[in-house]
Amino acid sequence: MKISYAFPWVKGLKASLGLVYDTSYSEDNGFLVGYNVNAYSADSKSYNLMRASSTSEKGNYTKSASSFRRFMVRPSVEYANTFGKHAVSALFLYEQTQLKGSTMTGKMGGYNFNDPVDLSLGTEFISNPTGSHSDKATIGYVGRFNYIFDKRYLAEFAFRVDGSYKFAKDKRWGFFPSVSLRMGNL
Repeated sequence: MKISYAFPWVKGLKASLGLVYDTSYSEDNGFLVGYNVNAYSADSKSYNLMRASSTSEKGNYTKSASSFRRFMVRPSVEYANTFGKHAVSALFLYEQTQLKGSTMTGKMGGYNFNDPVDLSLGTEFISNPTGSHSDKATIGYVGRFNYIFDKRYLAEFAFRVDGSYKFAKDKRWGFFPSVSLRMGNL
């Protein structure tokens, strides 16, 4: 969602606020019925009845779930105006994003029926449950200033200052500037 407001008493001045909220949840369930196969043995040169790999006599049940949530806020201020042969524009914005997520997977075997509703009803431990959790955040400031003279000469300065969990603990903030110049018809 984004809302904007143009200030009527200052030509070219506008403020905006952007908000994003995403959330998702998924759950997967799978039941693999145990079955046998005829496997050929080169040693005895015969077929032997054996359980198919990755199955148990009474079936395997796998359950997994994951959730995700993202929140972002981005207020900004922009200005653009022309004064004769001079055109100026500027932008400043702040952005904050927070991400949270988690996953879980478990697998059990040894069910006495073919429609299990819960991992706890299994009698055979197949593998360790696995899971993860993440909590991430970033903050950034962005600025840009443009000056154009006579639609032929352009000078621009821009920067971004980012704070992120991805950077080393003692260097959580980074400054990223840029400068550009251009001559010719714009």
